[in-house]
Amino acid sequence: MSVLTENEIMIGNTINELHRLFHFFNEKLFQAKLEAPVIIVQSNKRRTLGTFSVNRIWKRKGTDVTPERFEITLSAEHLNRPIEEICATLIHEMVHLYCELNKIKDTSNNNVYHNKNFKKAAEEHGLVITHAKTIGWSVTTLQDSTKQLIRASEVKNELFDYYRKGAKVFEPIAVCLLTPKEKLQRLYERQQKMEIRLAKLKGQIVSLENKIEE
Repeated sequence: MSVLTENEIMIGNTINELHRLFHFFNEKLFQAKLEAPVIIVQSNKRRTLGTFSVNRIWKRKGTDVTPERFEITLSAEHLNRPIEEICATLIHEMVHLYCELNKIKDTSNNNVYHNKNFKKAAEEHGLVITHAKTIGWSVTTLQDSTKQLIRASEVKNELFDYYRKGAKVFEPIAVCLLTPKEKLQRLYERQQKMEIRLAKLKGQIVSLENKIEE
């Protein structure tokens, strides 16, 4: 009988912890009205921090029943961020699930651009949302009450101290091998990453300015 390695046990425990956090936030922030999705950790080629499947893409083996569960994915390359940021990403994707279940149109442009419907729903469920040009109302931080909620969740921080190597903010572009459309998409992705960083930096500046004024 083979024995699981420490790393194999750890990733399983991490995913279990994400499911536990989902149920905790579902109860505390969404009145336990969200369906439980399949939550996975994997490399994200779009270089986003997390994704929501939009459709129910999981089904039971050996049946012809319509797929019955949604999927939330967290990026393996960004698993070692501070636990508050990981929880913010998880809750962000939970808001997408909330909007889907309640037939709220929250994105456009192939689910990249987040509209004011998303901002409203997110801020009703514990988040602070700011704007970035290419992705809309998507840049996510936590309300103070949600930070306190995370501390109350007794999250196991040690399960989020590793990550998949290879994440790069800007990947080299082999210009000669790309079509003009592909080049443009790469540039959009670079711009999106920069705007997310800039929005977070602006938030930190405002926070410090407010503290100085006090």
